[in-house]
Formats: sequence, C-alpha cells, structure tokens
Amino acid sequence: MPKSILVVDDDLTVTSDICKTVNELGYDTYSAQSAKEAFDIIVRQNVDLVLVDVLLPGKPGTHVRHLIKQSPLTRGVRVVYMTAYAPTSDTDPVPVVRKPFSSQELQQVLTQCFASPPPDYKNEVSI
Repeated sequence: MPKSILVVDDDLTVTSDICKTVNELGYDTYSAQSAKEAFDIIVRQNVDLVLVDVLLPGKPGTHVRHLIKQSPLTRGVRVVYMTAYAPTSDTDPVPVVRKPFSSQELQQVLTQCFASPPPDYKNEVSI
C-alpha cells in the first residue's frame, strides 16, 4: 500500500502541480488549503506525511505541525515545510524544501523522511 501525503497550500495551481508530482513519485495524495482543513484530513485519512506551505492564510503551516504534536492520534505523522519566502527556525527539526523545487529534490526529501523513524513529539522541547 503506498504512503499517503497531504499537500497543503493556499494556491490551488501549486497544490495541483505538487499533487501530480507526488502521485508520479508513487504516493497517494490529498490536498488542503488551510491548517484547519489539513488537520481534519490528517485525522480522517490516516496521512503518513504532510507537505505544508509555511505561509498560509489564517494559521501558518507551522500550526499544522503544532496540532499534529498535540494529538496522540497524529503524533507519528511526518511534516515537511515548503517555503519560497519565509525564514525557518534553526531550532525546528522539520525538513524544508524551498519553492520552486524539482521532482528530484522532492523525491530526495520524501525518501529521507520515510527512511527515518516517525517523529516522537513527546520528547521534543517546545520553544
């Protein structure tokens, strides 16, 4: 059974393009345009990884990770941030892929994420 990836971006064209690429890499995909919609899908669909834009309207992409960390149902979900503009924290252990990215770059990040054990957010220090 293929791994499932949720693509979260408020730009529908970007979301569609990334979902197409992710499907071509052999993964199942879901999509969302907001942090709230993303978390609802994560819980309902048993998503393996979330590829989330850092800059979302309303709550930022980092909020998705915060929600995942808080729920015992979702603590094993991996997160990868996407960004074109936003700086990311050096203390945040989440992988980052910079937009625009190639399918090879995305494949490399996904392969590395799935080669690692799922996150253990219980032992992560929040800053």
